[in-house]
This record gives sequence, C-alpha cells and structure tokens, in this order.
Amino acid sequence: MRRASLALLGGLLAVSIASCAPAMMGPPMTGTAVSIQDFSFTPSSLVVTAGQTVTFTNNGMASHSATADDGSFDTGVLAGGGQKASVTFTKVGTFAYFCKIHPGMKATIMVMAAGSAP
Repeated sequence: MRRASLALLGGLLAVSIASCAPAMMGPPMTGTAVSIQDFSFTPSSLVVTAGQTVTFTNNGMASHSATADDGSFDTGVLAGGGQKASVTFTKVGTFAYFCKIHPGMKATIMVMAAGSAP
C-alpha cells in the first residue's frame, strides 16, 4: 500500500511540475492574435510588423496578464472565459513578456520594420 501511495504521489508531483513549466518556444509565427490557455501563451513566439495590433484573449479559466519584461506593455489582468486586451506595437525589436500572476508563463513578440520579411 505504501509503495502504491508513493508512486501516486510521485506521479501527481510530476504532473504538477509539468503544468507550471514555461511553454516550449517553437518557431515564430506571424499573426496578430495570442491565445492564453492552459497556463501558456499560443503562439509562444510571434512576429508582427511595426504598427500592428496584437489581441491577447484569455481562453482559459484562470486569470492571466501579458506583461512586457521591459515594462513597454501590460494588458492588465484578463479574466478567464474570453476577456481580451489589445496592444499596438510601434517600435521595432523583440519584446519578451510573462504573466504577472504566473511568472513561469513566458513568450516573445518580434516587431519587424514595415516591408521586412520575418
């Protein structure tokens, strides 16, 4: 019985740790939408053109934010169930961001000059 309990506890711990880990960064995607769900930003790496507006939508149940590491933008806390906030990117550069409530959630937005190819 004790061995089974320890195995169950170990499995629960592994699941718990995995759910708190930051999303794996994949190849950058183009677009103007970020979905927040399951304690991650999708896509985790996004490319936009200067002047474009990115809409962050919290499709999960928990509240989250999208907050730039450098303080250049902050959506504020978005309630679960579809609350949205938009940010217009005017400066060229790469902007790392995270969730203020769940700091392990991280992603990036790369802003390219108009007419540039990603």
